Amino acid sequence: MVPVEFPSLDALLIRRNFIRGMNYFDQRFGNSWADADLAMQIRRAGKKVALFPQIRATWHAAPDPLADDSLAKQDRITGAAAFIGKYQGSRAEFTFRLKAAFSALGRFDFGTLIGIVSGNKLDG
Repeated sequence: MVPVEFPSLDALLIRRNFIRGMNYFDQRFGNSWADADLAMQIRRAGKKVALFPQIRATWHAAPDPLADDSLAKQDRITGAAAFIGKYQGSRAEFTFRLKAAFSALGRFDFGTLIGIVSGNKLDG
């Protein structure tokens, strides 16, 4: 058994009561950042995450269908902003959104800029 700080959701076993106790996953994160929120909730609860290297799982890699999707990019940015806001406060969230907006503006990526300002995210 090896203790780890950040569990990946790829192959994770967790008790249903813990997920229910944390009121399931925060919907503000959209399609991303649920794993980081879970790691923070585990840390807050004083629980530990253990990695068992002797247990094996087979991963069948597939191309990411959302790799070049503009809405998925906006979802990741707004999810990151929500995560930062939840754990570091609204000032840090605003600063992150402002930096992301100026970055999109500097790249002349107006679709992403509008998505960041409006808070676009993927649904389900």
